[in-house]
Amino acid sequence: LRLLPDTSLMIKGSNRPIVFYKSLGRLIGMSLLYGCRGDNTTIPISLSTALLKFILSHEINHLDVRALDPVYFKNRIEFMLSEGGVEVMCSILDEEKLYFVDLDTDRELKQGGSTIVVNEQNKQEYVTLLSENYLCGQVRKQLHQFLQGFHEIVPLELLQKAGFDETD
Repeated sequence: LRLLPDTSLMIKGSNRPIVFYKSLGRLIGMSLLYGCRGDNTTIPISLSTALLKFILSHEINHLDVRALDPVYFKNRIEFMLSEGGVEVMCSILDEEKLYFVDLDTDRELKQGGSTIVVNEQNKQEYVTLLSENYLCGQVRKQLHQFLQGFHEIVPLELLQKAGFDETD
């Protein structure tokens, strides 16, 4: 886990065995389960809003990036969201056109993304996909294992029926 400036935690890549993340998900799921029962066995940690959104299967957006990395948000997303942002970002990045590709990793943000030009009409989708990729692209396998372990203990359907959201 990575400690963020607001003292919350987010999944971080490491050389630990992948099963570590599944076990960690189970541990945090058990803590939540016992905490809801009123037992005094909770773990005094705070999970990042982005990690809670992943747990609840909610969409990641640019506000999650702003909370976790204000510098990246300012340099890559804020300009894009402004009026004429696509043209501004093309100029800043010295690119003729932007495509649905993460320029840092050359990873397509969606199927066929290397052929889809970003424009003012689809830039919100681009920002959403870029945000999701930025927050979980490098730790997708670890995050998947964490979520699998967590949901073995606390099923997603149970969280949804209980009306939990990322602010709980």
